Amino acid sequence: MSQLRFKYLSTLVFTLCGLLLQGYVMWAYYGAVVGALRAIGRNIDNSSRGDLTHSVDIIGRNELAHMGDRLETLNASLSTMVATECAQ
Repeated sequence: MSQLRFKYLSTLVFTLCGLLLQGYVMWAYYGAVVGALRAIGRNIDNSSRGDLTHSVDIIGRNELAHMGDRLETLNASLSTMVATECAQ
């Protein structure tokens, strides 16, 4: 009986540790994705109001970081175009 109880408890502990680890990984991934999307959304909001000076600070090499870089390039190009047109 003691051996069976030990197997049951060890299985339960390992299962709970696995679930906690999985929850932590999912929470961290969710936070990274939502944070990046919010940063891109803020930059789009600022750009739509005519403020092209804000930058998107997304750390990483994934698709969202690439999208943030492209958005910064877009803002820089638009800013240069507006400055050139206003100077003429």
